[in-house]
Amino acid sequence: SWPSRATTGFVDVELGRAYQHLTSSFGALDDAAEIIQVCHFQVWLDGRPQDEHRVSIGKPGAIDLDVSGVTRLRLTTYRTGGPPHVGWGDPTLS
Repeated sequence: SWPSRATTGFVDVELGRAYQHLTSSFGALDDAAEIIQVCHFQVWLDGRPQDEHRVSIGKPGAIDLDVSGVTRLRLTTYRTGGPPHVGWGDPTLS
């Protein structure tokens, strides 16, 4: 099932099995209200969770995933203790 944390932010994208790769960077915003925060990023492919990544200010992450045959993509982010102050950097499907 999808993440159910109250502070989870997400974006759903219908891929229609039209793509092979997803690349993106992600991280905590430099101007986040709280300087010290750890944020979690995760991609879900047709309801299946992929590896979860932890990031903080000045320590971004990146992914390059095979999305061949995937119908529905979900990009999620969360943190405990409040809403995430984060961003996905140039998610690209090819």
